[in-house]
Amino acid sequence: MLAACSVLVLCTSVFAAEAKTFAHWNVYMGNASLVCAGSGTADPINTPAPVYRPGWLPEGWTLDSASIMGRARPVTDWTYSNGEESLSFRCCAPFSYSFAVWMDEDAGVKTLKKTTKIQGYPAIFWQVKQESALAWEDSQGRLFLLLHTGSLTQADLEKIAGSVAEL
Repeated sequence: MLAACSVLVLCTSVFAAEAKTFAHWNVYMGNASLVCAGSGTADPINTPAPVYRPGWLPEGWTLDSASIMGRARPVTDWTYSNGEESLSFRCCAPFSYSFAVWMDEDAGVKTLKKTTKIQGYPAIFWQVKQESALAWEDSQGRLFLLLHTGSLTQADLEKIAGSVAEL
């Protein structure tokens, strides 16, 4: 599953990145993964994990798991399913580490990215076969990710993203 293969990378220089995508985070597709590289300017040790989640999901989606991490990696993760399909929502406070999320073996630097806006912030959407990702950063440097395997459309993911709120 898409959300099950997230890897924390302690050295951001291992990835050849494209131009910076957001103020704090650089998010790009590379080597079958969506790579999220922090800028190295934040000190997350005393930063609490941001607790956000979608307020709306299409009918039939249920929560499978939730986790909140702190210290060096302040992150919240919510995982949902609808039969064979999966949807993960991740919110990260600014931190200097990088992580990658497995997409599809055909995902790479040439994967088409579409720009959009979520809650007034610039966002990027990628789709490779049945896997898609939507990423945006708010004015506080928090990174928001929706990762989906299945039949939801870009419009569906944008609607879910538009419903994201702090708990």
